[in-house]
Amino acid sequence: MFAHTTNILLVASVDFSHYLPAEAAVLHDLKSIRVLLNFEEDIFENIEVDSWQSLYAARLFAKLRESEKPINIVYNNSVDFLPYDLDSTTSYFSVIFQKGSWEENNQVETILLAGDMMLARGLEKLMKEKSIYYPFQNIVQLLRGVDIVFANLEGSVVENSRNFIDNEWEFSFHPNVLEAVKWSRINLFSLANNHTTDLGKDGLEETKSWLQEYQIHFISSPLLPSSETKYHLFYGKKTVFLAFNRVLPFIDFREEIIKEVQKTRQSNPEKVIFVSMHWGNEYELNSSSEQRELAHQIISAGADIIVGHHPHVVQGIELIQGKPVFYSLGNFIFDQQFLPETREGLLIGTVIERDQLTFRLFPIKKIDGQPMLMNKKEAEIFLENLAQRSSMRLWKSIKKGIIELELVR
Repeated sequence: MFAHTTNILLVASVDFSHYLPAEAAVLHDLKSIRVLLNFEEDIFENIEVDSWQSLYAARLFAKLRESEKPINIVYNNSVDFLPYDLDSTTSYFSVIFQKGSWEENNQVETILLAGDMMLARGLEKLMKEKSIYYPFQNIVQLLRGVDIVFANLEGSVVENSRNFIDNEWEFSFHPNVLEAVKWSRINLFSLANNHTTDLGKDGLEETKSWLQEYQIHFISSPLLPSSETKYHLFYGKKTVFLAFNRVLPFIDFREEIIKEVQKTRQSNPEKVIFVSMHWGNEYELNSSSEQRELAHQIISAGADIIVGHHPHVVQGIELIQGKPVFYSLGNFIFDQQFLPETREGLLIGTVIERDQLTFRLFPIKKIDGQPMLMNKKEAEIFLENLAQRSSMRLWKSIKKGIIELELVR
């Protein structure tokens, strides 16, 4: 990147994105380029480059010299020069800033959607043996540099967490694990599930307090008794998130869910609405008729994207009125090992542009409690199987690992 004045040429040479396949690097690069061009000063620290400080200094210099008009020269990835794919690539973006002003017009938003996350039981043992960062170490490079990283948090965060034995089904974890969550850049949780109340109302309220302490956002169900309105919705640049629980114990009935989605659509006509659903039957690879029926109703009510949790395995993807339903993303960070499918999961890299939605599918596997991207061959087999249990209209897209849709209003 160059900032040019009459007497000074300031050059910043910085790599964009590291140690990821090209399709994952794109997700990071779109945000990095936006932050750079728009000079989003508070966001530089969370872009995936090897020296955000250098980019910030050069961009600040351009602003001070009133040379903010960009001339984009080239954006490429190292894989573009090779006849084969690489699992680890580096991107580069070349731009010159010349005399003139720049009006912010790059409004792309990047989101990473993840599945069920639980840090108790077997994972608690691993974190005590190794470190609290252990579960995130082989996936953190993908999580960083994205605007919103969203997952479903299964369990309570409490200072006096219980030491549940392996065969128990109640989850709680000590607040110190949130230090690792924050380090990984996960910044939005759904609390609308059947485990955040494992320690009752007091446990849920303490969970919220600790998440606030660590500045991690969360959304809870708007249909819980005495729930606070300010936690029902989360707003991104171009997005709104809601979350509902359809697994016992629940009080989220169909009519109430539909009304909440309709109300949110009416209040946010220009926003992209994400609805997180905790639903379905555990360990079933195909969505149930009840899930599919409710999905149609939620989309008709105004949702743009539905993302599902709870089955602990990845279920199919459906297109309803041109809008995607990811019925279940499976396990993200979990200690379940008893089925091959519980050791797999799916992350969805979402890019929202003016008139288009792009979804990049990142299959993951878990080894010794650590999620990581599948290699190319593993991912091809996984996506082939996923396509077989998804909408026929999406088969080719799923096999390629990328779904591109027009943003329907």
